[in-house]
Amino acid sequence: VTVLALYPAKQVVHKVRQLGSDDFALTTAGRHRFETEFEPDYPGARAAAAFLDQPGRSPGAIHVEGNPLIQYLSGRPYALREHGWAPEQSDARLWRWTRDGLRDARPVYLFVDQFSIDIMRRNSRETLALIDSMYCRVQPVDDGAWYALRGSKECSVSR
Repeated sequence: VTVLALYPAKQVVHKVRQLGSDDFALTTAGRHRFETEFEPDYPGARAAAAFLDQPGRSPGAIHVEGNPLIQYLSGRPYALREHGWAPEQSDARLWRWTRDGLRDARPVYLFVDQFSIDIMRRNSRETLALIDSMYCRVQPVDDGAWYALRGSKECSVSR
C-alpha cells in the first residue's frame, strides 16, 4: 500500500522536473514542449488550428468533428451546442442535432477527422450528405480536413 501511495508523488516530481526543463512553460517553445510531453496530440491539433490563423480567413464560430484540442487552440467560439469529440457514441438523435446545428448556425469552417468520416459512413450518411451540400473541402490536414461554407471565397478558390 505504501508503494502505491508513492506513485502519485513520483508523477508530481516528474511533472515538476519536466516543467522546469521546459522553461516553466513561460516561453512559447517551453509551453509547447511541456504540452507535448503530457498530451502527444498537441502538435497535430496546433497544426490543424493554424489554418484559421492564415491571412484572409473568415472570422466566426467553427465546429470540429474530431480532436477537441483543435477547437480549444483555435480560440474560436463553438458554433454548435455539442462538440464532435466522440462520434462513435452518437445515436440518431445526436446526429440529427449535429445536422440541425450545422443548418442553423452555419459555422464558417468545419473540421472533420478521418475517424469521424468513417463513423458517419456507417452511422449517419445523412450528415455526410449535408456536409457535402453545405461545405467544400479547402485544406487537408494530417488526419482530416477543413471545410468552408459554400459561397465563401475559399470555396470559389478551391474549385
